[in-house]
Amino acid sequence: MIGKAKFGYSYDESSLTFTGAGFTFYVFKQYGIDLKSKLASQQAQVGKAVSKSHLHKGDLVFFSTDNNGKNINQAGIYIGGNQYIALSTNGQVVKDSLSTDWAVKNFVTARQVL
Repeated sequence: MIGKAKFGYSYDESSLTFTGAGFTFYVFKQYGIDLKSKLASQQAQVGKAVSKSHLHKGDLVFFSTDNNGKNINQAGIYIGGNQYIALSTNGQVVKDSLSTDWAVKNFVTARQVL
């Protein structure tokens, strides 16, 4: 999906245009897993909670960018090695570390759905 999916305020599989949580919804859908919603806050209710120290590849990671950690509005997929991928509002799929200042400050929870 890197270099293919792009950010937009819609869900369009034909053009691979998604919101951040629409991206996670689409990726999991490709493997037959229904996340039930294209909203990060609702995806954060699927599966079971998992601590940051026990993440496995394929776990969902959730962030809040409202600076108080209450409104989950970003979703990503853990890929191992303390890294995750997410569809950024800058328009592309990015790989980043859970140790960046941004991720540490905004991380809320993780869910295991596999």
